[in-house]
Amino acid sequence: MKKFKSDRHTTNSKHFTIFKKEARLWIDRLGLKDWTFYLEHRDSKDYPGCLAWVTFYCETLVATVGLSKTWGEEQEIPSSFEVKRCAMHEVYHVLFARLTRLAESRYIHGIYLINEEEHALIRRFENVFYGSSDTKAKM
Repeated sequence: MKKFKSDRHTTNSKHFTIFKKEARLWIDRLGLKDWTFYLEHRDSKDYPGCLAWVTFYCETLVATVGLSKTWGEEQEIPSSFEVKRCAMHEVYHVLFARLTRLAESRYIHGIYLINEEEHALIRRFENVFYGSSDTKAKM
């Protein structure tokens, strides 16, 4: 496994380049084109020592995905594998963001909204694995 020269638990610009590339790969694979993504290389204000983090706003479909500069001492030493894994993990949080917010809400008006979001995720996977209806029409 390739390790970069860096301080033992610090990520650098090479790590961030890998992180951005992998995050974009998963954003495309999961069909999250309706979201606006910002990718950042900084430590989380809310979770010191975390490997990576995400914030999202379901109302506006805006997400910021970040690679932390400083990893906690108990964490893995940054490697290309770990950085890629972190990017994928954070993008998946965005995939499930709306469903998570609905489940957390005390004011859901019936199970309809959760079922609707569940089907939106299923349709997203259908489009990823079988193509969108536009793709099928061209076949």
